[in-house]
Amino acid sequence: MRRTHSGSLPTGLTLSSNGLLSGTPSAAGPFTFTVSASNTAGSVTTPAITIVVSPATTTLLDLSLRMDAESTVRSGSSLMYELTARNRSAINTAGPVTVSDQLPTGMTYLSGSGSGWTCAAVGQTITCTRASGLRAFNESELKLFVRVNGPIGAVLTNTATISPTDTNPSNNTTSRFTTVRR
Repeated sequence: MRRTHSGSLPTGLTLSSNGLLSGTPSAAGPFTFTVSASNTAGSVTTPAITIVVSPATTTLLDLSLRMDAESTVRSGSSLMYELTARNRSAINTAGPVTVSDQLPTGMTYLSGSGSGWTCAAVGQTITCTRASGLRAFNESELKLFVRVNGPIGAVLTNTATISPTDTNPSNNTTSRFTTVRR
C-alpha cells in the first residue's frame, strides 16, 4: 500500500507514508489536500480532504484581592488586615503572586504572615510574595499587622494590589477605611 499527498497541510502537521496524520497545528483556518492511496491489487483512490483548524482558546488569568479590618481602632493600638488573594480562573498561576500594600501615614508595619507568603516593608510599602503562585479557583489568606498612630478622628485609607497583571484589573486593588478613636 502506498500513500502520497499534495496540497497544503496545516503548519505543524505531517502525513506519514502509511497514512498517519500527526502533530499540533500552529495556524487556524481551512486546509485542503489530496491523498493518493493504492493497495496491492492496484486500486487507487485520490480523495480531497479539508481540515478546519479552529483558533486556540485561551484561558485568561483573573486574580482578585479582598481586604478586611476593623472600621475603628484606638490610636496607639495594633490593627490586623486580613487579605484574601483569589485565583478566579481555570489556570494555575506559575508564581510568584505579589501583594503590594501602601500603608497610609499614621500606620507602621509590624508583621505579615500567611501560608507560603513572605513579607517585608520598605517605608510605608509592604510587599508580600507567594513564590508558588495560586492554583486554579483557589485562594490564600494573608494577615498584616500594623500599629496605628494617626490623630484621633482621622480616617486612614489602606490600599493593596495583587499582581501579576491579568485580564480583569478591576478586582486587583482593594482599599479599607479605618477611623482612629481615643
